[in-house]
Amino acid sequence: MELLVLIGLDQVYWLNLLALLWFLISINGYSRYARLKAKTTPCLANVLHLYRIDWMRQLLQREARVADMAAIANLERSVAFFASSTLILLAGLLTVFSASEQAVNLLSELPMVIETSRMEWELKLLVLTGLFIYAFFKFTWSLRQYGFASVLIGSAPVYSASAV
Repeated sequence: MELLVLIGLDQVYWLNLLALLWFLISINGYSRYARLKAKTTPCLANVLHLYRIDWMRQLLQREARVADMAAIANLERSVAFFASSTLILLAGLLTVFSASEQAVNLLSELPMVIETSRMEWELKLLVLTGLFIYAFFKFTWSLRQYGFASVLIGSAPVYSASAV
């Protein structure tokens, strides 16, 4: 234990490390649980998948697909909002990152707040920055997929009973 105190690894360090480990385990555990549970239990993702299949079957029977493209555009706008929100949050995090010393000093003056070092503060900000970078790429990938869906809807053939 003296060695740990000598190199600066105190109780707060271990609590922070444990919190980060718990966060990573929880994220992975929940995503695996949700994926497995979705195979056996009706959930929002499964039900929406069935509705999307019905939507595409009905789309093939319509000649005018204006409503379908409007629905895709509406969904795409929502994803674009979240993508731009992650950029705003990233800008805020990078701003706080550049003013770490002032932020640590401000937090140390608050009651019931554990005093943290600048390195610890910056590591926590780095974890948050990594999460929001990941979220931004997920949202932009989703935007790209909506673009692909728009092309597929626009190029889908019109079903005609006489052709069958």
